[in-house]
Order: sequence, then C-alpha cells, then structure tokens
Amino acid sequence: MQLSNKQGFTLIELMIVIVILAVLVALAVPFYGKSAMKARREAAADMLLKAATIQEQRFFTTQSYTNNKALLGGPNSKKDYYTLDVFFPGGDATAGYTMTATVNSKGGQADDDECRVFTITHTQKVSVSDGANDTTQRCWPY
Repeated sequence: MQLSNKQGFTLIELMIVIVILAVLVALAVPFYGKSAMKARREAAADMLLKAATIQEQRFFTTQSYTNNKALLGGPNSKKDYYTLDVFFPGGDATAGYTMTATVNSKGGQADDDECRVFTITHTQKVSVSDGANDTTQRCWPY
C-alpha cells in the first residue's frame, strides 16, 4: 500500500502566514500615517510660499496686497487639510500681510497636534505653532 502524495498547506502553515502579514501591516500603517502627515505639512508650506510669491507679484504691479483666496491659489489646500487666511496689519493692504495655513478640524490632518498653524509674512518670516508654542524648527520643511 502506497501513501498518497498530499498537496497544499496545512491550517497551521496558513495561520503562521496570516500572523506574519498582520504583524507587517501593524508596523506599516503607523509609518504610512506619519509620512502622509509630513507630506501634508509640506503641502501647507508650499501653499504659503506660492501665495507669498503671488502677493509680491501683485504688490509690484498694483502697490497693494490681496486677500482674494482664489487669486492666491484657492481657498484651501488640496483635500482641505489646511485653510488659507490673509490678514493685513491695521487693515491696510499696502502695509504688508500675514498669511496662515491652519489645520482644518475635520479631515486627515486634524490629528496633527504639533504643526497646526503655518505662518508667513510680507517680510518672508515663517513660523509654525501647535496653537500655543513655536514649533518652527520641527515643522517647517525647508
């Protein structure tokens, strides 16, 4: 009598593979989340730098800055992770500006407690805060 040749995987082998895959996924997801958050921070900084360039071009031609968000590249960053706001010192659009990109309370970046508000001024001074403390050294990507 000959033993039949068994083919396939045992239940134990399949369970081991599933456990290994679960461990890999459990390790990869947090790293992906942190990378995505960092990329969105860079997008916020890019949005401010592009808007600042547009402001300076506008000031060169009209001698005043603008708070027209559509002219500055849109009201919000891609996917609404950040909201762009423009402020004029003393309400005077010829004296300068401060622009902020603030994390939206709803969305994929809402959990970013470290880098909540990106700021740039007409003097090209940049800063980042968590809402209370300066986090520019850790958060400004450039």
